Amino acid sequence: MTTRRPRVIVGCDGSVESEAALKWAVDYTRASNGGLTILSTWQWPTFQDAPINYGRYSPDDDCRSRVQRLRGTADLPADQVDSTVVRGHPAHVLVDYSKEADLVVVGSHGLGAISRLVLGSVSARVAMHAECPVAIVRSRPSHGRHGVVVGVDDSAYARRALRWAMDYADLVKEPLRVVRAAEMPLHPLSRGHQAAFGVPPTEAGRQLTSWLDDLVDKEQAERGCELKVGLRIGVLDGSPARVMVEQSEQAAVTVCGRRGSGGFQRLIIGSVASALAHHGRSTVVVTPAS
Repeated sequence: MTTRRPRVIVGCDGSVESEAALKWAVDYTRASNGGLTILSTWQWPTFQDAPINYGRYSPDDDCRSRVQRLRGTADLPADQVDSTVVRGHPAHVLVDYSKEADLVVVGSHGLGAISRLVLGSVSARVAMHAECPVAIVRSRPSHGRHGVVVGVDDSAYARRALRWAMDYADLVKEPLRVVRAAEMPLHPLSRGHQAAFGVPPTEAGRQLTSWLDDLVDKEQAERGCELKVGLRIGVLDGSPARVMVEQSEQAAVTVCGRRGSGGFQRLIIGSVASALAHHGRSTVVVTPAS
């Protein structure tokens, strides 16, 4: 029986951040024995919606030259990597390609980003609307960072994030931390699933810890195997957004789920996913609501 290769799409626009995204995508593709598509888009420069003619300059040719160069840097067998150039807005194109992909990878900023402290508009739109998980890769050095951390609550989209994080941790042979944030006092106990980092001494805290143990056990049972490298769980004090941004400080990859399209449109991505996408210190993976 032939096993289908995971399909990975990485958006590249020539920025430092997109080149970091390509490197991360290559590593993921190699580990998963997947297939990688390097995707770049182009549009005619405009002024007040009118195309600007720059003489012999061709954005299409420029884009194809860039993709050709980037493909040459992808250290993968020829049958595992290809490239494509598409005319259109990069966010719209990447979201469209996400319908047939297993993972979309983007840099945290593109060439049009004004501030490196703010998530680029393309990355934000793709994370908000993609139909598959989206990895937002930062170009800052990752020395000293290790492991995978995932934030969970009692929602279905958090369960999907947990499963993705478990599979990824096994894939890259890294330990996994499963975090449930709760705004209540903490008492430093050492109990729970292998090791807990802090358990509230209240009855509510004990119930949350028991619930988290059960959740992780159930997911491992459904996967049919325990995590290969290691697992830690913990109920941590604070708002989910703040806790997860803090947890991302030492992690190589931070995973969270994206809420559905209900509620206010500006909150479609969810407050935790939005906080991590904009302020997380590690690479962030946002899994879709369905």
